[in-house]
Amino acid sequence: MITGRSAFLVIISLIGLMTLALLMAGCQDEAQEAHGRETSTNSNTAKGWYNKGVSFYGMGQLEQSLECYDRAIVINPDYAEAWNNRGAALRELGRLEDALKSCDRAIEIDSNDAYAWANKGWALNDLARWEEALKCYSRATAMRPDSAEAWCGKARALGELSRNEESLECYGKATEVNPNLAEAWSGKGAALGKAGRYEESLECYERGIEIDAGDPGAWYGKGVALSKLKRHKESLRCFKKVTEINPNSANAWYCKGAALGNLGRLVGSRSAFEVAARLGSQDARSALEQMNSDGK
Repeated sequence: MITGRSAFLVIISLIGLMTLALLMAGCQDEAQEAHGRETSTNSNTAKGWYNKGVSFYGMGQLEQSLECYDRAIVINPDYAEAWNNRGAALRELGRLEDALKSCDRAIEIDSNDAYAWANKGWALNDLARWEEALKCYSRATAMRPDSAEAWCGKARALGELSRNEESLECYGKATEVNPNLAEAWSGKGAALGKAGRYEESLECYERGIEIDAGDPGAWYGKGVALSKLKRHKESLRCFKKVTEINPNSANAWYCKGAALGNLGRLVGSRSAFEVAARLGSQDARSALEQMNSDGK
């Protein structure tokens, strides 16, 4: 399903919009029915295959979505939207270099396509090519200042480049444009945390959780902010929540162990560190070595 996935922008059609709208509203059964109608049509036009690709993407069926966009492009090699959405599917499949090539083709066809510039930025972010990503987001936000997702991408790139104040400004833009984008609030919370502004950071994470209570990143960030504020009982609840949502988060298990240790609950702390160590946390291994050295 598209819900909870990355902020990679997808250009949608009026047909594919029905599936996506129903998914966003949490109407899974109705979305499935709409998806069935959208993908059962036999239109062999570029637009027809494009519409099917959008619907498959909305249902999280990325390989099928990619096949449809490929069929659309065979019929119309200059179909910029299909190239752009093809990049979205490729990125989510982890094929980042191929995603970049698709975005570049979309931009070659239509250099004023803000969505393609933003999508290219997301792929570059994933490749840690922050300077290049920033240039793409700057193009996207200049053309579409109403795109909260593009502002978030730009903010992330700036943050990775240690330009934290500018990053904060961009997250602020994102929350102004779309106050209901959980990612923007969590990103702003992280930027405020880097600046040592933990109370404000906490408020942002809480806003993000109000919007999307299933986002482990927001719960983790909230837990970190609470830890910095020495509110260890509350931070422990947050890290427990993260491990419920994502039991394979080594960082969350480590932080859970640290919170338990701060509360004097050493048996539980050791158990959490052991889980984190099994998941690959070097910090947890070091903590266990210290506990053993101290005879705890």
